[in-house]
Parts: sequence; structure tokens; C-alpha cells
Amino acid sequence: MKKLTKSASPVVLGDQHMKSQIHIQRQVHFLPIILTILGCICFSLSARASGPVTAWGRGAIFCSYCDSGQTYVPGDLTNAVAIAGGWNHSLALRADGTVSAWGLSSLGATSVPTGLSNVVAVAAGDNDSLALLNNSTVVAWGYNGYGQANVPAGLTNVVAIASGNYFNLALRNDGSVAAWGDNANSQVSEAGSATGIKAIAANSANTGYALGLKTDGTVVEWGLYQPAMPPGLTNVISIAVGGAHYLALRGDGTVLAWGDNSSGQTNVPTGLSNVVAVAAGGAYSVALKSDGTVLAWGTSTYGLNIAPLGLTNVTAISGGGEHVLVIHDGAPSLLQWPTNQSVYTGMAPGFSATTAPTVSGSTFQWQFSGTNLPGATSTALNFTNAQLTDSGPYELALTNTYGSYHVPFVLTVSTSAPVVIQQPVNQLVPATSNTVFSVSAIGSLPLSYQWLCNGTNLPAQTNTSLIWPAAQLGDSGLAFAVVVSNAFGTTLSSNAYLTVLPSLVTVQPGNLTTNGGSQVTFTSALVGQGPFTYQWLFNGTNLTGATNSQLTLTNALVIQSGNYSLIASNSFGLSTSTNASLAVVPWISCSISPTTINAGAGTLVSVAFNVGGLSPVAYQWTHDGNPWAGPVQGGSMQIIDPSMSWAGVYNVTASDATTTLTSSNVTLTINPLTITSQPTSQAAWIGGPARLNVAAIGVNPIGYQWQFNGADIPGATNYFLVLTNVQPAQFGSYNVVLTNAYTNLISQVVTLTPSEVAVWGGVSGETNLSLGLTNIIAISSGGSGPSDCLALNSSGKAVSWPGSSTLFTYTNLMAIAGAGPATLGLRTNGTVVYSYQSSVPGLTNVAAITPNYDGYLALMTNGTVVGNASKPGLTNIVAIARGNGHNLALKFDGTVVAWGNNYSGQTSVPPGLSNVVAIAAGYSHSLALGDNGTIVAWGENSNGQTNVPSGLSNVVAIAAGDYHNLALKSDGTVIAWGMHIYGQTNVPPRLTNVVAIAAGRFQSLALIGNCPPVTHSTLSNPSASSNTFKLSLPTQSGKVYVLEYKASLSDTNWTSLPLVPGNGSTLFLTDPTATNAQQFYRVRRW
Repeated sequence: MKKLTKSASPVVLGDQHMKSQIHIQRQVHFLPIILTILGCICFSLSARASGPVTAWGRGAIFCSYCDSGQTYVPGDLTNAVAIAGGWNHSLALRADGTVSAWGLSSLGATSVPTGLSNVVAVAAGDNDSLALLNNSTVVAWGYNGYGQANVPAGLTNVVAIASGNYFNLALRNDGSVAAWGDNANSQVSEAGSATGIKAIAANSANTGYALGLKTDGTVVEWGLYQPAMPPGLTNVISIAVGGAHYLALRGDGTVLAWGDNSSGQTNVPTGLSNVVAVAAGGAYSVALKSDGTVLAWGTSTYGLNIAPLGLTNVTAISGGGEHVLVIHDGAPSLLQWPTNQSVYTGMAPGFSATTAPTVSGSTFQWQFSGTNLPGATSTALNFTNAQLTDSGPYELALTNTYGSYHVPFVLTVSTSAPVVIQQPVNQLVPATSNTVFSVSAIGSLPLSYQWLCNGTNLPAQTNTSLIWPAAQLGDSGLAFAVVVSNAFGTTLSSNAYLTVLPSLVTVQPGNLTTNGGSQVTFTSALVGQGPFTYQWLFNGTNLTGATNSQLTLTNALVIQSGNYSLIASNSFGLSTSTNASLAVVPWISCSISPTTINAGAGTLVSVAFNVGGLSPVAYQWTHDGNPWAGPVQGGSMQIIDPSMSWAGVYNVTASDATTTLTSSNVTLTINPLTITSQPTSQAAWIGGPARLNVAAIGVNPIGYQWQFNGADIPGATNYFLVLTNVQPAQFGSYNVVLTNAYTNLISQVVTLTPSEVAVWGGVSGETNLSLGLTNIIAISSGGSGPSDCLALNSSGKAVSWPGSSTLFTYTNLMAIAGAGPATLGLRTNGTVVYSYQSSVPGLTNVAAITPNYDGYLALMTNGTVVGNASKPGLTNIVAIARGNGHNLALKFDGTVVAWGNNYSGQTSVPPGLSNVVAIAAGYSHSLALGDNGTIVAWGENSNGQTNVPSGLSNVVAIAAGDYHNLALKSDGTVIAWGMHIYGQTNVPPRLTNVVAIAAGRFQSLALIGNCPPVTHSTLSNPSASSNTFKLSLPTQSGKVYVLEYKASLSDTNWTSLPLVPGNGSTLFLTDPTATNAQQFYRVRRW
């Protein structure tokens, strides 16, 4: 025996080490220094500056009803090294690696886990919190409505974290990203597939977006419908995410912004430079400069766009949804502060200040000319009666345990005679009404007032306002003025004149333009002493009956265009409104619906016109430019299936005594001939039938002429073409030419292609063969679902019809099986795919498969059976079959085991049944094929399905449908019996050279080859090497093969190797234990 040897080249796996330093920044800046050296992640808190925390924004000032405590910095927080702002809460990382949290507590975001320590970074989301530990793992707590607090199992090697609106991100040291939580905008799935990332950013105010900073200094957006990034966005070293806007810090210290700018949050201040960190929130942006100062811009809500006055030596910034956090030296700073004021003597100026929330409260001391004002230690400094001696420089001195800050300002007090800043104005009033005249003046206090009428003092009228009661018509023309005086002078106001009318029109009728036929209303309103009477006028003439306060025209006409006014009268006289014009625009339209119809379709056509603004109206229709006396002469009508003579262009002219209008044109198109259903490409087997159809409507008579490869087919002049015995020469291109008296049409060209599969019976179009049924190696048939029929081609792809199966999506299939609504596919790697799921978990080393309505069975290569309906203890099995709740298994020794439902005796295997080589299971009956080519049947016989045809022999394969059976004979013909009401047992004539069969619920399938089925395969290519023997043979998909051996021909027993599934092509069978000096081999197939 020739000795065969094997050799292989060694596989060398490279070792990758990250050697570059990675700096990760989100909204939290000056994060721990993170070094990745030879695969070791190292964190250092001591490398960062620590200090107190200060906050501003929502809850700090300007809002008494929206406070969740997120800006109430804990009093003992003096050693923060990192901060994170969420939507309603805040986090701070202390220098000792512990975490402080404050703000909204109801959802658990501030409930720091007991014993949490060794933290190196924090992130805050929308009511949830994250902490990164120095062992590169992540801890989460708080709101978990979207699973955002469920850290992915096994998440390690994390170097940075970020928290968004119901989702979280973690950056690994290899540049990949872990993402979890809400994925409504695909931000989690997009981030989770990213690579080459060195920084991540998200924000609690952003509902579905995040950013990643790549190692090459470019930025990637995660989430659907992101705004376009600025062109040339490179050399980026830090990123930040706001509510719907984004910031990027470049290596040169400048900032770029993009996205939503509704509050100016992307308007980066001109000249901004030397920036070392950026942060963002809902609608604002913040930058930290290298000198430790902070600049903010965007929304002014909650004062977010102005950094506290005096805030310096800042080392870190973070943006929450609507608040800002900073770490700095702790010195006091101000959210509100005093500014210069100028007042007159006697006034009461006031100054106030509000400090930014921080860990240490501040003391206040107000000073004048450098000297402390006694008792002036509150947040406000107020004057009750300012005098000249109060003028001068002032200062507010703030002090806390970390430092002090002084705010200088100036108060200027001067004297002034009265100055009128708002003069009395003329008054127009109706009779009997009260009239008010007012004045506004400034100057040294106190001010005194004296009102005059026509230059004469009015007794007791010494206030800033004068009330003139019950004005009469005779009061018209009176002049009113006021003298304002103080210790420094006197000022006389200008005169204001009183005009009294019988009544006063307070709402004038307005000009109107309307389309003819519309309703229009003029409205007016008056004040004065009622009752009133009304009269509307048109072009100066009284309108009969128009005696209400409003005038309504219900059907406006062109002749009603003009001027309208209202006269109102009471006991004092008449008042007339201004003129209001009405312009009535006439219009006309005509319509035909639909505008295009197909002759002969019985379509309802509506012809109509509408006109507005004319009365009375005369009409004239035209058709193709000629006067038309059709049935719509005076209005509209509907015509069912109009004749060809109706086609053309229509319009209508309408006129009255003053106006003539012509509508725009409308066109009615009538197609004389239309194909309503095109022929479709089909497949047929040689000797089988084929039928092509076309459907058309139009003007009769309609003629048909079918063509094959462009040439007329003699006698093929009907709307259908039937081929009863398809031959190879008839495969090709077909179309039909349709003609009538007006036109001719050519249908689309379709093809008739060969099929290696024949189908008969069925109820859902199973005989409408799928295209591409060539190079088929296996067939199967299911129930009444969309994939009733299945075929497997030699490339390992499945084809199904009349519907589709999910098996379409898989490759490398070597066997298929369908039953009921389920389909199974066996792949070349021994795994199984299922129509209800991508794969059957844990199922490998499979040799054969069978599904049914309520489960599946799988035959393993070791001869055991698994599945949701398997029988414990089965061994030495070579074939399986499953019916509707009952199961069959064929053993090596040719006996049959049955289990499951037995209400019709389907599992009562006939006594003495042996030498079986194949089995099949129907709905509630069973079949067995003996090695002598005969069939035994048992179980339900309601349709004669167990009445095996007398004398049936030479059978090489069997198949069972629900209530019928098929038998394939050695000569390549098929025999069928059982239920026949759907034609499933009507074997097509001329069906020969069948090599495989399949039976479904109500349909039958046959796979056609070039010759009768091969019952014995030739073994070839035997070879042996050290301890190994192998040979090859052609195999059939769906069959199982076993290689058996014995050391001597005189040995009684053969030793069987594991089962091997057939793949429809040449298969090598191997004995890896061939150690004897000689061995004899054979192959068995089931």
C-alpha cells in the first residue's frame, strides 16, 4: 500500500501593543491620565488639580419652580478632580476616588452605590450615572427604563465613559466602543460598531446623538439625520455634545461649532483662542481658556450664556442639560452684581448681588469711598432718600475661605428741575364718557402737580392724572395742561385737546377682496351712549334692510364691488365710519374626471363646471374649439364608458350683463386599446404543460397574435397560448400583438425556461413554477404556507414558491425539508437553519432533518435523534420522518420505531416489519419501503392513503403528503394514491426520468433527471495513508451514507463509522482508524 504523507506550515500570530498615550474627554475635562503601555491600562488621579466646585444655571437663580437641586454643591466638596452634569443631577469625583452626587434623587441617579471607590472618571445622563473604576470596568446606577443602567457583561479595558439621553458609551483601550440603552436613533448600534476612536462625547439633553473623536484627529457622528459637520474638521483634540449642537476643540486652541443655532449656541465668539477644554448643554456652549477663565454663549435662559463674574483659576468644566459645573480655586464669584447708577435727590436707588453656588458661603461688606458701611453686610444695599452727599465710589467686598473678590461701582446723585418725559395726549371720546389725561415727569423729589383747563387752574387736580367726568358735546375744544414743580423749578406741559362726538367708531370696517360666490362680512364697533340705530351704505346709497352693526353678503357678485360705510346714530347725533372697499374677483373652472380612461373599461366620467361672481349666467361649452351641444350644456353630468368621439379638449364660457369669463382647457384622453395584464415568464418541464395569458380592454373587436422568438405562431390567435407537451425547442421568448380598428400594441416579451421540477395538485399556485429551477439537487414540500414548494440548487441556495422562505438568505445548504409552516436547511458545516429563527442553538453534527407543524427532529451523525419531539434512548438510527404529532425512525437493522399520536394507529408498526430501507410519515399515516421494492402502509385510511396499489413493486423511494402518497419506481416513473380532490394524485402524462419525489399537504413534486434513478453508486478514488482510508462516490441530497469495514471477508459483522449526509455531489468518506494490515469496506445509503 502506498504511504501518503501530510505537512503544514506553522501559523504565527502577531502580538499587538498600543504604545501611544490616549487622552479621553467628554463633557468632563482634565480627566485621569490614561496610559496604555504594553497592554496595561494605568490611571492617575494625583496628576489632576483638585478644588471646590461652583455651579450656575437652572436652580441657581432665575427659576423658582424648576429647581431639582443640581446646582446645590455639597458643602464638603473641596477636593473634586472631575465633574459631570446630567439633566437633573450632578456628579463630582473626589481626589480619594469616591463620588459625590446631588440633585434629583427620586430616580436613583444620586444614590451612589455603597462602598463605591477607586473611581477614575464619572459621567451623568438623564437621571442615570456612570463611574469608571481603576480596574477599567464600569459601574452604573439610576433610571433604567431603557436598560441604560445594565452595563454589558464582560465589559473591560475601558478608558473613558460618556452618558447621553437614556443611553451610555464606554471607550475601550483598543479604540472600540461599547454602547447600550435606547437605540431609537441608531446611535447605540452605530457607536457600538466603531473602531479607531480615542474620545467619546454624549449629553443628557441630546435624545439620540453622540460623537467620536478618531485617532487621526477627525470626528464621526453617531445617530440618524445628523447635521453636516464643518468642512476641513481635522486636528481635533476634544469634542462636546449639546442638546442638538456640537463643539470641536482643535490643536491650535480654536473652537468649531455646528448643528442647531436657534439660541446662538454655535456662534463661537469672534477671536476666541487659547482654549484648552469645551463643554456644551441643551442650548449653550462653554470654553475654558488657558488662563483659567471661562467664556459661555448661547441661550440666556437661567443666565447660562454669562459666566459668573470673578470666576478664575478654573481647571475643569462640564455641561449638564441646563446647568454648568466648574472646578476652580474656590474664590467667590457672582451671578448678579451691582452696576453704576445715576439718580436725582430724593430717589431710592438700590444695589444687589447673588453669588454663584459653591462649597463655601461668602460674607458681604458694602463700602463707600473705601470705608465699610456700618451694618451693610447683606446681599443688598438700599437708599430711601438719596442726597448729594451719597454720591461717590462704592464697592462690594466678597470673602470666603478661599479668597475674596471686590466689585466697584459708582452712585451719582444730582439736583434737577422737573422734566416732562411723557406729555398729555389729545383725547377723542363719545359723549357722557369719562376722560383721563396723564403726565410723566422726573426730577428731584418731591414733585407737585397742578392741572389747568384753558389756562385756568382746576381745583384739587394735583395728581399725575386728571379725570374729566361725563364729557359733553360742548366740551369739545377744551385745552388741558399741567404745571410740574419742585424746589429747583417749574415746568409747564404741552396742551392736550378734548374732542367729544355723539359716538365713537372704535372698529372701522376693513377693505376686503374675495372670490365671487363667497360670503363676506363687514364689521364695525362703537362706544357711546346707546341705544344706537345703524344704516349701511353702498357707494353712498342706503342698502335696504342693512340696519345691523355688521353687514354680510352671502354670495358676492362682481356688481357688488364698491365702497361700503356705516352710519350710527343715538340721542346725541350721527357718527359715520370710514369707507371700506370690496373687490369681488369673478372666476370659472371646468373639470373632467378622470382625464384619461381606457375604452371598454366601463369608467364613469364626470364633466362639470363652476363659476363665481356672475348672475344671471349664460354658458357655452366648446369641444376641440367648436360649440358643443353635449349633455352638460347647462351644468354637469356623468357618463359611463364614453365613446371615442368624446376624446378632445374642452372649455366653457360664462357671461352676465357685465362680465364674460372663459375657463382654462381640460383634455379627455381615451385609450382605444390597453393591456391590463401582461404575460409573465414561466418555467415548464419537458413533456409538461405551459400557459401564457394576456388581458386587454378597448374598442372591440380585439385581435391577438402570439409570437415565438419574434415570429408569428400559426393559429395562436386567442388571448391565451397553451402548450400541452413542452419540448426543448419551445423554450425561448414569447409575446403577443394586439390590434383593433384604432391601434395595435405589443405585449412585453417573456421567456419560457426549462424546469427540472414538476408539480401537480395544490391550492395556492404551487404549479406556477419558480424561474431558475435548474441544477436542482433536492426538492421538498411543506403545508399550505407561502413556501409550499422547496428546491435546492447545486450552489447551496434554496428556491421556494409560490411564496418566499427565509432559507433564501442562507448559503452552503446541502439539504432542505419543509412541512406545515416550517422549513429547515442543513448546512455543509452540520448546523441547521430554521424558518422561525436564524439557527437552532447548539445543534451541530447533524446528518438529516425533518420538521412538521409543531416541531422538528434532527438525526445526528452518531445515530441518535434530537428535537422537541425526540424519543429518549434512540440509537443506531439511519432515517427519520415526522407527521402531525407522530414520528418514525428507521434503525440500522431495518426495523422501524414509532412514537407520538396514535389515534389512527399511525404508530402501531405492523408486527414483523423488517428489511426496511426508507420511511415516510403523512398527517396521521405511515409508510415503509422494503429492500424488495414493496411498500407497507398503516394508520388513517380516510382517503385510501394506506391502500397500497396492488402489485406495486420495484419502488426505490416513497413520499407521504397529508392524505396521499407517492412512490418512485426504478424505471423513473411515479405512482400516486390517496386523496385526489386537488389533483395531487393525477400524475402528469409523459413524466419520466424522475430521480426524486416529495409530497406536500395537497401537492406533489418530482425532480426530473436525464435517466431513471441511480440505485447503486460507483465507489472511486480509494486511497490510504498512515491510519487513514478514504474513497469517493456521488451522493444525493437528503440521503445519509455510512462507510463500514471489517478486517476479513469471513467476519460476520461490519463496523460502521458515523453517518454522513449527502450533498448532491461527489463526497469523500473517510476511515481515520485504518490501522489493520488489510480491511474491507462498503458504503450503505438510506
